[in-house]
Amino acid sequence: MKKTKKIFIVAPSVAAIVVPTAALANVEFKDVNPTDYYAEAVQSLAERGIIQGFGDKTFRPANDVTRGQAAKMIAGILELNTKNVKDPEFKDVSHENEFYGAIAALAERGIINGFPNGEYKPDQPMTRHQMAKVI
Repeated sequence: MKKTKKIFIVAPSVAAIVVPTAALANVEFKDVNPTDYYAEAVQSLAERGIIQGFGDKTFRPANDVTRGQAAKMIAGILELNTKNVKDPEFKDVSHENEFYGAIAALAERGIINGFPNGEYKPDQPMTRHQMAKVI
């Protein structure tokens, strides 16, 4: 039986998610030091293609996580199919939106929902209570 260890995915102003992972190769971001408490979690997510960071090779750990980014991470962690999805018909999430597939996959499963006005607000920071509800 292959052993895994549990690590915490911690995003500032959000919650922690426990994810089993195997040993991975290093992925480096200029602004994530190996001694940072979240470094192993960031490395794990990057190695699995769940996060990519930014074009300047930074992760920006102090930035808020948007609702769209959170949807992408959660859908990736759950290994959801983000290609063959039912349109959740959020007014502010077009098919061209980079987070559309993840948002649609999570909405289809009832993991996330939008606001009463029919929007999802993918660019708005995800609050701790919103993340707690998703988890």
